[in-house]
Amino acid sequence: MYSIIVLLRLSGSLVKAEPSLTETDPVVKDSLAKCIKEYNLTLQDFYDSIKKGQHDSKTKEFSNCIYQALELINDKGIININKATDYIRHEYGDKAEDIIKHCLNQKDTPVETSFGVRLCISNIVNN
Repeated sequence: MYSIIVLLRLSGSLVKAEPSLTETDPVVKDSLAKCIKEYNLTLQDFYDSIKKGQHDSKTKEFSNCIYQALELINDKGIININKATDYIRHEYGDKAEDIIKHCLNQKDTPVETSFGVRLCISNIVNN
């Protein structure tokens, strides 16, 4: 059930002391490896791009790759709210409700939806 939304966890700081699903869940790890290979982009490169405000198409498509691989978002850009909510509550502790309330918004395309969610979470977690 928690093999979802690796990107929701992909921020530079930890909110909870529990291990992240990016480290412990095999489905998350496999999905991440697939997208790293497909886009030739490391997690550190992804983190750095977001922190620097460099939101190029490769970075956006990388986030969408992971969301779709984990079935967080479908090919029409519709967010699986149940999976997202479960994961966010597991990963983000006291910031979870703010993330759920403010970040799970559909945009015009799946890529824009995925990246919009990612940026919103980064803003909440890092502020």
